[in-house]
Amino acid sequence: MKTHPSCEFFIFDSGVYYNSIPSTSGTINRGADVPITAGYVSLYELNVDRLSSSTGRFIGPLGKPEEPSVAVVDNGLIYPYITKDGTTLTWRSVATASNYATDFEFGDVMSSSYPMSASITREYMAPLAGKLITGDPTLLPAGADPVSDSTPVEVFNRPKYPHYWALKTTLDYYGYISEHYKVTASVNNSIVYKDQQTINLLSIPSIFYGSKIKPGTVSLKWYYTGSLAGELKDTRQNGELIQVWSSDSAAYNDKVGGVVLYDEGFVLLTGSWALNDETLPIVKGDGTAYAPSWKFFGAGANDGVSQATTGQNFYNASFVLSFKGTTEVQTTTMFANARRGEVNFSNNPTYLNYVSESAAIDETPQQADPNYWIITSSYLFEEKERTITNFGSSSAQHYSASFKRQVYISKIGVYDDNKNLIGIASLSSPVLKEEAQDLTFKIKLDI
Repeated sequence: MKTHPSCEFFIFDSGVYYNSIPSTSGTINRGADVPITAGYVSLYELNVDRLSSSTGRFIGPLGKPEEPSVAVVDNGLIYPYITKDGTTLTWRSVATASNYATDFEFGDVMSSSYPMSASITREYMAPLAGKLITGDPTLLPAGADPVSDSTPVEVFNRPKYPHYWALKTTLDYYGYISEHYKVTASVNNSIVYKDQQTINLLSIPSIFYGSKIKPGTVSLKWYYTGSLAGELKDTRQNGELIQVWSSDSAAYNDKVGGVVLYDEGFVLLTGSWALNDETLPIVKGDGTAYAPSWKFFGAGANDGVSQATTGQNFYNASFVLSFKGTTEVQTTTMFANARRGEVNFSNNPTYLNYVSESAAIDETPQQADPNYWIITSSYLFEEKERTITNFGSSSAQHYSASFKRQVYISKIGVYDDNKNLIGIASLSSPVLKEEAQDLTFKIKLDI
């Protein structure tokens, strides 16, 4: 079953808010975030409002106080750990200063930590997204000089923005959908090189959208002093982010301001036209005032840009990123059959006309009601016959219709192969089941 949960991020003055959820302080650990700050989500929802304090215990098969190299301190928090053994099972990455093969003996314990959290991040790649560290594309990379290895690190021919370089192949792959994806493209009879553009990269972790972002649901809104300055949407559902509205730059409506990678969770913005006539400082460490444009969208989203690093007017900018994700939920489908002539008894107390009587202990069977019988010193009684309540409807007023055996089904029991009750499905409203009817109920269970 596919679901499409909605996600919305509001960005203002270096603060990110996810689905309008504010930062929540702890009850036990007062003043601390529980378990993470606003704008983040926890992967496993572990260590929520839990104090960290030493218990005096050590975790792990060989954990001993006298052997600190193999001991993991129990600090009262939940965390995973792995023991080095012959399986060579380890974490994806080990601490930078450690080497798994040489720094750990068999039996040593390696631990990680929770909570693991994630939020959106922004990377402003200016002035050229494809720029190299040296700025010289002809310079040999590190290790390519066969004569001398004394070349300083500063001149190694590495990309300045490696995240963009990692996406170049992916962008070209989606070029068959739109020319605006391509690293080198022909747009409006002119050649466009993404390497030579300023690119605003927004990274969305998959925990927010599941398997992919749903095409046609992406919306980016740029606000200036609380008023909407412009909006981009993927109206064509092909990854192109098209300006659909602007307060002052209507001439740029229907112009592509960037692209979105639905499967990978990235948004690349290249639109550099001004959305209005205002200006504000919006680049970290740069006192220059710039006009609002799409290449500055999301400033403050975990990128170090804030009121303190820009200027007095940065708080005039705010942003909203919204979309729907795609999540595949595994479901089990079951059918419960209420066949004709079956399921004709109810446990509802109003189903029967109850008669409750008992014979006194000192009465003899002859003195007692003949509908009861007595055994031994204590007594066991048998109740009189009871009739079923007739709730069959009649079209005539003050008239009881002929008796019909019928019940209302409100719950369905789910049993395993050994007839053990493992679940109960409750109907939203009871369903009438008559004696001559065949009913089938379809039950879906999310796994």
